[in-house]
Amino acid sequence: MQGKMAVTISSLLNISKTGLLSNQYALSSVSQNIANVNTAGYSRQTAALTSNQGALRGNTDGIGGGVAVSDLKRSVDALVDNRIQLGLGEKGRLETRNQYLNMIENVFNDQDGDGLSTRLDEFFSMVDKLADNPTSPASRAELVASAQNVTNFANKMYDDLAGLALPVDQEIDVLVNTINTKLKSLAEVDSAIQLREKTNNPALDLKDQRDEMIRELSGMIDVQVLSNQDGSTTLMTAGGELLMDHGFTATFGRGALDTTTGFAGITVNGKSGDYTDKLSSGSLKALLEVRDQVVGGSSGYLTKLESIVDELRFQVNSITSTSSSMYLNQSQTGVFDLGTQTATAVNAQDYTTVNAPPPDLGRVVDGTVTFAYGSDANNLSFDSVNITSSMTIDEVVAALNASNAVSASVNANNQLSIAAKSTYYAVSADSSNIMAAMGIGALFGGTGASNMAVNSEMVADQTTVPVGRIRTDANGLPQFDNADNDGVLALGDLRNTKFTLFGESLTLSAHYASTISQLGAEQASNEEQLGAATSTYNFMQQVRASISGVSLEEELTDLMRFQRAFQASSKMVVTADELLQSVIGMVR
Repeated sequence: MQGKMAVTISSLLNISKTGLLSNQYALSSVSQNIANVNTAGYSRQTAALTSNQGALRGNTDGIGGGVAVSDLKRSVDALVDNRIQLGLGEKGRLETRNQYLNMIENVFNDQDGDGLSTRLDEFFSMVDKLADNPTSPASRAELVASAQNVTNFANKMYDDLAGLALPVDQEIDVLVNTINTKLKSLAEVDSAIQLREKTNNPALDLKDQRDEMIRELSGMIDVQVLSNQDGSTTLMTAGGELLMDHGFTATFGRGALDTTTGFAGITVNGKSGDYTDKLSSGSLKALLEVRDQVVGGSSGYLTKLESIVDELRFQVNSITSTSSSMYLNQSQTGVFDLGTQTATAVNAQDYTTVNAPPPDLGRVVDGTVTFAYGSDANNLSFDSVNITSSMTIDEVVAALNASNAVSASVNANNQLSIAAKSTYYAVSADSSNIMAAMGIGALFGGTGASNMAVNSEMVADQTTVPVGRIRTDANGLPQFDNADNDGVLALGDLRNTKFTLFGESLTLSAHYASTISQLGAEQASNEEQLGAATSTYNFMQQVRASISGVSLEEELTDLMRFQRAFQASSKMVVTADELLQSVIGMVR
């Protein structure tokens, strides 16, 4: 009996010891949780306590073997974490888009009456004013000044929009390097976790660190996470591109120059081919979208601006090139550089070369240029030159030079120059568009919004501004009146003339307003999506916090619970010691 009691007292001591150690361990986990209550990405740790099985002695069941810490676990939900990662990718994409859409919207902002639309309205108002008084020098000056306001603002808009593309591309470079750095760091942490797990030593804090790094990466690119049995993870993109695995880390880089966008693409691991279109979310995807679709690209807002400006330039020039100044013309110089393909057919010109042809040469069709010429305004005759779109620029110049009205040549600045063979001439009509395309009598020069400018001859001498047109008298002869306003009347009609751009037939001002409206709708849609994505992300963060977050109230409750258990185990040790001393005293 005494032997059995001794064993029982010994068991009591051992059981109490396990209680002391296990509850001390549990208190340590509580302490760790409390210490990291404000640590980003920290997951609550829980010590799992299990009862030790008692030993069998003879035919009698032994007393239980106390308690042991069977595991130290993180409170995580893989499904919730995965949903947060997906949400971060879309949220990162929408946030980046929103930032740049706001910038683009500011470029097109016409709400304060200080935009391109206002300047177009002012230009047409000055056209109407000149039509009312075509001989007024002041009205001509006002028309030229208003035209300069249009071109200057178009230049500014282009600079502001094009100025976004390069910084965005530079930001892409920075982000690519950041992604590579994070992937490398992530691989190092993942390897450390594998080594720790092999020693049966839980790498809970390292796993938290890894998860936080994955979340950061998810905001940059789309990421899929696969958990492996050895504690490591495999990372892939949504498109299936391997980013990280045992001993492997992907490397993002810049590829070959894309002739469509003018910028280098994205590559992974140096593979041939562009990875740009394979990204589905994250800030990197957004930057590429902004650069190649929102600003540039066939449907980008820079392209829309260029299309509106190009249409304005051609339509205005097609009218002014067939109008005349109040004194008729003695000579004129085209506003466009003719390029280097003067021996190539007009309809086969390559506009991608460095020294490209005039921007509107592609609008030339088969037709006729009609001149009125003579020694003075009262003695004019008609002469016509046939033009085809298959002619080369050299052949066009030769055909014009062969006319009775003008001599034509290419000057030292590679511009078309024409001069009267008699004293005066005017272009009466041009069904081929060749005069506008070569810039003769053009109000607007430049190849696009970036360098659009008013004809320098008209800026220097406003009497050269085309105002009137040649009329035909009852005998079929040319007639000119220096007070004629048919040219500016035709120019004023452009305000309400519809042109087809972007699949819509609208006036130029309406096209611009439609572009602003589309931009506003895109921005509003992006903000709405961002709001929804942010709400979803915040909700999932709350769900994660309820699972993985540290609650001080709960931890303090556990602290008291484990503290009391520790104290009780300590008391049992004292009690067992007293019992043992009593037994020893009985033996003596």
